[in-house]
Amino acid sequence: MVNAGVDIGAHTMSHVNLANTSGEILSYEIRESKRVLEEWTGRDVEVFAYPYGKYTEEVKSIVARAGYLGACSTRLGVTERDADAFTLKRMNIHDDVSVTRSMFACRIANFAGIF
Repeated sequence: MVNAGVDIGAHTMSHVNLANTSGEILSYEIRESKRVLEEWTGRDVEVFAYPYGKYTEEVKSIVARAGYLGACSTRLGVTERDADAFTLKRMNIHDDVSVTRSMFACRIANFAGIF
């Protein structure tokens, strides 16, 4: 996938709820998942996704210090240009809305507030 141009992001080592984790375990989950993926892919891992969408200000800070450029939450929507890079919104794209280009375009337009 990496060789085909797909960017790989990290998601912790064990899918732990980071909002309920602290200390060395918190740091390990965030940093080690980046290190392992970079070793496996030979590419920089720049984006993180919070398991269950759960995070705290401490979690965001550790993610930033670990060298990620941003992180995804589970809040639906379109992220504005000046938004916090460590609380990116997302849109769900499933087979039912991506079967045709027109269905996909409608889904994107809906999230962008065009419809």
